[in-house]
Amino acid sequence: MNKLIWMLGFSLYCVGLVSCAREDKQAPSSADMPVSVPFELDKAGNKASIDFWAKPGTVDLSKTYMVSFSFSQKGSHDPMPEVAGDNPHIKLPLKAVVSLVKGQTSEPIPTMDYAEFLNSANSSKFPLPSWENPQSDTAYLFLDRSDGDTADMWVVSFKIKEYGHYRVNVETLQDQPMFKGIKSTLAVQERFSLGE
Repeated sequence: MNKLIWMLGFSLYCVGLVSCAREDKQAPSSADMPVSVPFELDKAGNKASIDFWAKPGTVDLSKTYMVSFSFSQKGSHDPMPEVAGDNPHIKLPLKAVVSLVKGQTSEPIPTMDYAEFLNSANSSKFPLPSWENPQSDTAYLFLDRSDGDTADMWVVSFKIKEYGHYRVNVETLQDQPMFKGIKSTLAVQERFSLGE
């Protein structure tokens, strides 16, 4: 009887080890930048999470990085005319948080978004953040560049102060029907300059 109980206990222990191994395999892999996922902007409440590792040789701590949103301009309609310019016809707010992940905890890091560049007449509606004192996790997308096939929009920029595991969480805050059926992606990459 004792031998049977011991064997049962040992079997459960082994099952526990296998279970832990499966959980470890689901942990973030060594995803390096740039990394991207499909992302739809047409409905409020759409969410995406991107995990990546900042490692020596793949990330330069002196550079600035960004979360970007790209969409195809080749569909039946092109949203770009609505979102272009310094004062676009339609503002595109997202909730965007970049965090340093340490074990089971995560620590948000400062980000900058389009609100920094909106004209002063809109400053009450679009508060200006700073690297040292970010105002909120609401980011307003800014059209960075377009080649006629794909448009790239800046969501937030951020600086990486230490190597490690990072996570980007993004959520749409409003319905944007003009993006229905538009092929689009969310990416984490080195910050590119306007017009590149």
